[in-house]
Amino acid sequence: MDAATTAGYRSGMAFMCPICKDTNFKDVVVPRGQGYYRTAFFECCGCSAMFHDPAKFTVGRDEKAKRELAERQNKQTQGR
Repeated sequence: MDAATTAGYRSGMAFMCPICKDTNFKDVVVPRGQGYYRTAFFECCGCSAMFHDPAKFTVGRDEKAKRELAERQNKQTQGR
């Protein structure tokens, strides 16, 4: 895999794809000029479904797990 494919790979117990039940997702990154651009979308690593908000897209999780996921994402966003 190249850097664009592996950039933004995420794993967490609070996410579960409602389509394939995978628990991993990644940022959607596309080529732009000489580099890459991270879009506002995420992609399930299991089935390639695209979505905006992992906490809203996830299935079968309680509200506490969704809040924890959102908090982790906010911390990661602040570190960018």
